[in-house]
Amino acid sequence: MALPVFTVESFTFNTPPSLDGKPPLKMAAKRYTNSCQSRDGVTVLLAHSIGTHKEHWEPMLHNLFEAQSNKSPSHRIREAWAFDWQTHGDSAVLNSNALKSRPDGVSITEWARALVAFVNSKHAVLRRLVVIGHAGGASTWMYSTKFFPFRIPYLTVILVEPKLIHLDAFDNSIQGQGDFDGWFPEATTTRRGSWSSKKDASRYLGGHFPWNAWDTRVLRIHVDQGLHTDPLNGDVVPKCDKVYEDASYLDYEAISDATDQIAKVYGNVHIHIIYGELNDSVPRYLQASPVNKSQGLKVASIVRVPGAGHMLPQEAPDALARCISNLLDNSFKDSILGYRL
Repeated sequence: MALPVFTVESFTFNTPPSLDGKPPLKMAAKRYTNSCQSRDGVTVLLAHSIGTHKEHWEPMLHNLFEAQSNKSPSHRIREAWAFDWQTHGDSAVLNSNALKSRPDGVSITEWARALVAFVNSKHAVLRRLVVIGHAGGASTWMYSTKFFPFRIPYLTVILVEPKLIHLDAFDNSIQGQGDFDGWFPEATTTRRGSWSSKKDASRYLGGHFPWNAWDTRVLRIHVDQGLHTDPLNGDVVPKCDKVYEDASYLDYEAISDATDQIAKVYGNVHIHIIYGELNDSVPRYLQASPVNKSQGLKVASIVRVPGAGHMLPQEAPDALARCISNLLDNSFKDSILGYRL
């Protein structure tokens, strides 16, 4: 069966004022719909990982729309929205001047506030919301639950390779194991970051880790939409500057706060975690941090996708779509979620 054709609409949103008085920022987003959508279906909201951008979700979304298209109207996808962190993708281009006064980038807290503003807007209110985040995007969705003290407006939360850990576990991993490098910014400091053309960039990235492990569709999207021509020197560079990418890795306190939210919202919303089977960035004992029962942390399910690692949406978008489709179908049967429909 041919994949359904998307209708893609681009949006730019004003984000809430900064708490420290810095210039306001924009958030770029895309809305995806197709002919199989249903007004009774769910609205999917997607937050990308550090160093990527909203379009990375598109191959997974194609398969998710297809997987749900022949199901009952309430199980279909009404629409999907994908957002760029204020320092990433098209948001970074929109904010290029304002970001000059922000050497520390934009925190998880501030991106969460921007996403919450969208959730409370006419585009999402009264919708049946399913939020999906990868790595830093997963942290951001969990952090966003802090802004809903009485009722979480999400049907379910799906965390893909989440960047979640308590500060004490983080400190112990650094002092004891020393193998937390998968979430550190050092990998970006020595990485090549400019090319003479997008063709040159595609050739280089396709031959180097981690990009050479990516699905070819995602790599093509990354080159086409994640890179642009630097107006100062004419080089092809990532839209997200390394400075802001590095800063995004260091938001430890917000990550710890997001992890605490699991215990606080459990029972009000079901949380599912999806890991890649390969522990290529985050050791298994650190993956246990978000589900440490001694700290009251519980989730509805944990699934591991064979043959993929931390960059799961990039490496195995088709398998990820099947996994998310199964989680959605099972969630709709759940008594808590059924009550909230």
